[in-house]
Amino acid sequence: MYTPDELALLAGPEFNRILAEDPVLTELESRKYNRAMDSHVLLEVMGVGTFRIGALPVLPLTAAKWAFLWMLQSPFVCQGKATAQDLDVLLYILACPDIRTLNIPLSDIPAAASGYSAAPAQPISETVRDAQTLIMSAFHPLTLLPAAGPTSDATPAYDGIWVTRIAGIAARESGHNYMFCLHDLSLSACCAFYANWRAREDGKELRPHNSAETESAIQQRIEELTKQFLTDQDK
Repeated sequence: MYTPDELALLAGPEFNRILAEDPVLTELESRKYNRAMDSHVLLEVMGVGTFRIGALPVLPLTAAKWAFLWMLQSPFVCQGKATAQDLDVLLYILACPDIRTLNIPLSDIPAAASGYSAAPAQPISETVRDAQTLIMSAFHPLTLLPAAGPTSDATPAYDGIWVTRIAGIAARESGHNYMFCLHDLSLSACCAFYANWRAREDGKELRPHNSAETESAIQQRIEELTKQFLTDQDK
């Protein structure tokens, strides 16, 4: 049991910031079962259905588009605070059928993308949320791995070089040629091939989403952070 003073500290902004920024909790939260996300990923992997951000038709993210956005230093792919221009560029790339048809200099892309954030015809906050969901879905198959992402870091950086590498793994696993996996296969499908390859190479089974197990791990982590926080306050 906690004292009234300890409960007041735990309810304060400092401890809530610690919870919000903890990479372990972030990774565990991503493992919660999300039927809507699973369904979205399955549609992408099977190449079925159409996708929209508001009123704007978009295509599933590909490894090539992710690498291209990373090269442009898009805050939606790299770390950073996004501007309206960043959102324009993201939507412009997502709506483009094939980035190999973009016959303009990189410096002209912001001008060509200008105004795309109005195309979804919905509040900007909803557009940002929908775009982030689309991006999250691309890497969702990796949550089935014992360790999320390409490194041991709980919040890995999926840079442009890494996604082009998994396009190569997807080509080897699927029998498709490399350029098809890079430009046409959805990044979620590439990640699914990668996850199966990693599990086989590591000699481990892909782990199903287990809500009870995840909730227990989340609670244990919160208790660890709570004890550490209160210990630090006593020093």
